[in-house]
Amino acid sequence: MIKSIQILRALAAWAVVYHHISQVMFQWSVSSKLMHTIALKAGNGVDIFFVISGFIIYKSISKNNITPTSFALNRMVRIIPAYWFYTLLVVVISYNFHGVIPFAEIGLNNVLKSLAFIPVMNQQIGWYIPTLTVGWTLNFEMLFYTCVFISLLFPENNKTFCCVLIPLVVMNLFSWLGNNESTVFLFYNDELLFEFVMGVVIAICYNNGLFRNIGVKTAITISVLSLISIFFSNESKRLLQIGIPCAALIVSALCLEKNIGNSTISRIASKLGDWSYSTYLSHVIIICIINKLCDIYMLDKLLMVVPIIVLILLSSYLSYKYIEVPCGLILKRKTKIKKNLKLNASNNCK
Repeated sequence: MIKSIQILRALAAWAVVYHHISQVMFQWSVSSKLMHTIALKAGNGVDIFFVISGFIIYKSISKNNITPTSFALNRMVRIIPAYWFYTLLVVVISYNFHGVIPFAEIGLNNVLKSLAFIPVMNQQIGWYIPTLTVGWTLNFEMLFYTCVFISLLFPENNKTFCCVLIPLVVMNLFSWLGNNESTVFLFYNDELLFEFVMGVVIAICYNNGLFRNIGVKTAITISVLSLISIFFSNESKRLLQIGIPCAALIVSALCLEKNIGNSTISRIASKLGDWSYSTYLSHVIIICIINKLCDIYMLDKLLMVVPIIVLILLSSYLSYKYIEVPCGLILKRKTKIKKNLKLNASNNCK
């Protein structure tokens, strides 16, 4: 794994954590307009995730001779176990302690569609939000994975072209279908899928060495300008003012890879990147529980930010170690067994 990308994943995940702490614990009521804006813009960590996802997925399929079936299985094992665990945890908490997790709808239809990555209307919010509210991003992830799966059905020499073209076609098709406001396709009537495509394009350029001549000063300048663009962005121009700057951040991170080294800080940040998926899934649950306890026992919410961070770190570590890693190892063992069986069969035929 590229260390700079892992570090950026960690930063993106914790930016979203900061965004939701500000939202849930303080209702955006902060000490200054600057901090308010930073808290709001921290939510754009999801855009960084989308670009990184496109980059990582293309890197993985470009260096390996992967079949559509193995790709789909790998992605399901990577995404589903932890997501289902935290979705069902929300159901259990919300059923037994009503109102602890705001906007969590636990009706059978909502839960089943959430688990199946089908956009479902949340009546409290008035938009397509699953039972685990942060899971809306995974609906876009799964759509992108489906596009890549279709791309892998085509001949190997068309893989790169299809990985760019098919998501664009699907994005425009869903946008067209979403013009009818009564359909679920309205959820996908968004430019977010294009951020995955930008990640794919970055991976193609990276594989071909197109970033080798970008120096440290240029990379840092790109990062600063990208952050400024995001800070002053307008949500109505999300792709131009947020999506493209997030893509530029990934490019600058790749250019700085050789300068990262192996310091303690970089190793810790890289480890946080490993845990980032579990961080993303678990953090809102923890924030909501602590927020409810603060309301009940009249605790100082500012002081409770530290326990929140500690608990999120702990849950991220445990979730990664006992859910993500074991599921990945099971898949690897099964894949290895199948390969050995095929090899033995081939040798027996000879």
